[in-house]
Amino acid sequence: MAAVVQHLNHGLTLQKDVAAVTAAEVSSEKQHLAAILEQASIKINALQINGFINSTTNVANFLNIPYARIPARFCEASLINPRKEAGIIDATKYGPCCPQPFDVIHDLTGHLYPKVIDASNSAEFTCLSINVYAPPSVLTSQERLPVLVWIHGGAFTYGDASDEYDGNYIVQHSVSISKPIIVASLNYRVGPYGFLTSKEIKDDAQSRGENGYANLGFHDQRLGLQWIQQNIGFFGGNGYELTAAGESAGAMSILMHIRSNFPAFQRAFILSAASFKPVPLSVAQDRFDALIAKMGIAPTAPAGDKLAALRSLTCEELNRLNGPGVSFPIYDSDFSPELEAGSFLESNTPFPSWLKGVVIGSTSEEAALFLLKGLTGLEAVSLVKAVYGDTDFTRELLKKYEFVEDNVPGSGTDSLIRLTTDGAFANVANAIASDHSEIPVSLYSFEQKDPFEQSLWRGRAFHSLGNSMLFRLPTVAGPNVDLGTRITSDKFSDAVISLTNSQQPWESYGQGQDHTMMVFDGERSGIVKAEKARWTDLTQTQERWELFKTNGLSLISQNIVAANS
Repeated sequence: MAAVVQHLNHGLTLQKDVAAVTAAEVSSEKQHLAAILEQASIKINALQINGFINSTTNVANFLNIPYARIPARFCEASLINPRKEAGIIDATKYGPCCPQPFDVIHDLTGHLYPKVIDASNSAEFTCLSINVYAPPSVLTSQERLPVLVWIHGGAFTYGDASDEYDGNYIVQHSVSISKPIIVASLNYRVGPYGFLTSKEIKDDAQSRGENGYANLGFHDQRLGLQWIQQNIGFFGGNGYELTAAGESAGAMSILMHIRSNFPAFQRAFILSAASFKPVPLSVAQDRFDALIAKMGIAPTAPAGDKLAALRSLTCEELNRLNGPGVSFPIYDSDFSPELEAGSFLESNTPFPSWLKGVVIGSTSEEAALFLLKGLTGLEAVSLVKAVYGDTDFTRELLKKYEFVEDNVPGSGTDSLIRLTTDGAFANVANAIASDHSEIPVSLYSFEQKDPFEQSLWRGRAFHSLGNSMLFRLPTVAGPNVDLGTRITSDKFSDAVISLTNSQQPWESYGQGQDHTMMVFDGERSGIVKAEKARWTDLTQTQERWELFKTNGLSLISQNIVAANS
């Protein structure tokens, strides 16, 4: 195949294929090849990273760049220094994700995330990779662009950083509005690979000279952020201008990093963080012991035997034994010394001095994603009482959220969605916006509804809906999409682009006489006065406040387990 090669003075090679791709090549692999009409290569000493320039978006893609090595199961990864590596990295396809069970709930939102490029299969020890998306012009200039780093969600059990967080379209849009950015997304270990610990695991780690962190997944993320800080300059990025963005578990991860003593980024765009207290080590130990018991190993067995048995399991066996649901992170004062034991992630501890600005919010119907069954009013009331208890507080909640006790299918859905959304999600954004005035904190409410006829959640602003619009995927930002959805995609992506460019996209929640927030909802989008939250009058005591938050998340996690069982 004829080619023209241009060598540039700081290690970049662009290779342009002049042969056309035939229209008959319609498989996903051939569609992928069709996009690679121009190859981009980065040279870092003896290491060459071969990516491509997407012909549709004119954005340089470098996919599946390894950032850390995992020596063995339950071991801390070590940072890769590309300056000391040699060889060639094929960065034209997404890499493997961490092994994980099938996510039924997420699969049902597939209408938002068409497979652009097929992701590779999972791989336990080679899943720690980064994807970089950059305007090609920055690769050949001295300019250094601000960087948006995406940390994916998935209940700390599912997910990866591949094509549903395709950075091509938001980078393309950032160039078109003269606020160019680079996007980097990273994989990390999830489930038992990233969030299982015990005394046995901690002692084993420390015997090898490791820190013994309780949540290896968070340590993976920190390494990924370090790698980006140190090496994004090779791709035209500014490692000192990072904005971390994440949704759900990714948002909670960002809060955990904010509570650490490591300056991982300068700004944060936090989507749909759940109200959560990291679980104590005693609870984590109980989980570990239960896993050992399932394997038929005596609790008195030597620690080495327990770990050897767990490490001998295949990934399929470990996932099956671990079961479905949420992998709750464990409290670890070594990793997050600024977070007090027993505190919620959204506690009012002052933000660190290295954090310069925050945007935080939630969707108006977060819980709709997790309530797959159209409950009657009586069923919804019974569910709330089963979780909250049959108390005066529960009865006040039922009244405030307008529950009705009837046998009409679906009549309990709206009230349950409102209560669970507020208890598990909305209160987090409100608390952080209200409690922190030391830096700008802008609040939003994402109220755009799913407009697609094939969706189970059509007409709902459910948990994770905003992700596709932030990334401007063609399914929600393309020319054939309804105007309202396209407007929301424009405004939501504009907001994160502005923050990445060190611009608070609208005024801080506490600035001025009235509290204000941004609403994202098509032509309704705009800044409004923030009304008093529904739960305010019912949660005046600390006990009630904690019950409201803890039980809201409990309702969510129970539904995740039920849906994936």
